[in-house]
Amino acid sequence: MSPRRFSLLLAATLVAVGLAAWAIATRQVPAAGRTVDEPLFAGLLERLDDVATIRFRRGETEATIRRDGDVWRVEQLNGYPADTAKVRDLALGLANLRVVETKTARADRLDRLDLDDPATAPADGAREVILEDAAGTVLASVVLGRERPRLFGTAGSGIYVRRGGEDQAWLAAGELDVPDEPLKFARLPVLDLTESGMARVTLDADGPDPVVVAKASPDEDVFALDRTDPGMQGDVERMGRLAAALDTLMIVDVVEAGERPLPADVRKVRFETWDGLIVTLAFENPPGGPLPETWVQITVEAGPQLGTPPEGTTDGRPATERAAELQRAVAPWTFRLTGALGALLAWTRDAVQMPIPPAGS
Repeated sequence: MSPRRFSLLLAATLVAVGLAAWAIATRQVPAAGRTVDEPLFAGLLERLDDVATIRFRRGETEATIRRDGDVWRVEQLNGYPADTAKVRDLALGLANLRVVETKTARADRLDRLDLDDPATAPADGAREVILEDAAGTVLASVVLGRERPRLFGTAGSGIYVRRGGEDQAWLAAGELDVPDEPLKFARLPVLDLTESGMARVTLDADGPDPVVVAKASPDEDVFALDRTDPGMQGDVERMGRLAAALDTLMIVDVVEAGERPLPADVRKVRFETWDGLIVTLAFENPPGGPLPETWVQITVEAGPQLGTPPEGTTDGRPATERAAELQRAVAPWTFRLTGALGALLAWTRDAVQMPIPPAGS
């Protein structure tokens, strides 16, 4: 991490420290224990640029995030890039923690604060976070326990902590957003393509009978089906769900594309936006229906602009530039989707149409 990456948040750091000091001065802390005011890790803020590895552990769940040049990678996800903002916020959050009150130092009471052994902690129990430099030297080691939201009123929240290897528990001022599994550290392919920005979706795009769900113009309120069977009409709710599939693309695993290649017989769903992005999801097409888990490969390219994009659906850059950036992010990987999203991609024409209600109903 370079100092520049943290410079934008240094002001927030100083504000947080000032608010914690104000809370202590006005005694807005619990009456028990001894009040103090000192950083949990003295000097860590000045050494954030030295952080090269972040380790997380809770029970059997572990995540290791390593710096690779300018990119942070998640070791448990085959080196998939981590979300730099999450890495930055976690490191800064730890550097900003200030202990404000002593708590128990008895090992047999730490579980009351969710500060017992992280290696045996339940899903909502103690969390361990360790920061190391490139040589493997520990810069900070902490066990994070129960949080105390709005402990200091409008001044901020608190959290119970203890330093690694110590039994002394503390109440610390500060807020932390700690991802609790490898996937939550990942920079997932946030395509951010909303339903309102979608012009057309084609199911079974390269198949013998593609199903097209589209709007005639960006001003249309609902999508229409290219054709329906006799006595049927398009299911507006389901077509809307299909058009919104890339808005919150739910990924549950990721591997290098070479480790999980797709067979030659794949099915494709194509999404096209008003400003000219074309996103194709290719996935296995088993004869018996959707797989229990759906692995997809994503391709992003630029096409013709299909209409004036609705406000807020694009960042104003040309489709060629946006497509190239997204393609670089998704090309080396195969992604596993949630079961619900995988089933949605496997929809046929029958799934997006419904019987026409009887007249007068």
